Amino acid sequence: MFTSDIYTIKYSKAELEFKAAAQIFAAILLGLIAFLSAKDPIGSTLWVSIALVIAFFACLNLHKLIFQTQKAILVIAPEGIKDIRLGPDFIPWAAIEKIDVHGPRLSAATLFLGFGLIMVAALFLTDGGVYAGSGDGGQPKHHIWLLIAPGQRVAGQMRGFTRSIKNVNTDTQQVCIATSNLTHGKQRILDLLRGFHARYATVANAENVA
Repeated sequence: MFTSDIYTIKYSKAELEFKAAAQIFAAILLGLIAFLSAKDPIGSTLWVSIALVIAFFACLNLHKLIFQTQKAILVIAPEGIKDIRLGPDFIPWAAIEKIDVHGPRLSAATLFLGFGLIMVAALFLTDGGVYAGSGDGGQPKHHIWLLIAPGQRVAGQMRGFTRSIKNVNTDTQQVCIATSNLTHGKQRILDLLRGFHARYATVANAENVA
């Protein structure tokens, strides 16, 4: 299965270019609609709000495109998996109990906001790449949830990591790996994670026992 002992996965430049261009076009179009509907203050404000939300996510994608497409976002290696969006450290294979589990349910307050304008726009316009998890605790198309073994802890060090590291209880965590906009799709990343986990977690546990 493995052609290399280390896999580095980056952002897809082509995908980010397409999304950023589409979002910029949509923001300009909605801004024009808002201008043409200026006689209706409520409607105009609504269009402007949606345009600003779209422009915000366009800026996020442009930032990734300009500054992050050359960086390794995920590193899958014998020592574990590293997601630089969470922090600089590897999560050891022995610390992972299960791969691709159901994500935690969102709180009632978050679900309520999910029906609001901004949440809806964010979910659709970012293709699921911003908000980790789902309301029904399912397995979203662009997320992989890892169940951390009891007693093991993952400490996120980057801003916004709390969206991706959830405490299931006092002894267990779940960690979300977002797979949208990457050069590898979710299934390919899943295959790598499962293969490395099966190969190296057993070795690590055997060394600990010895």
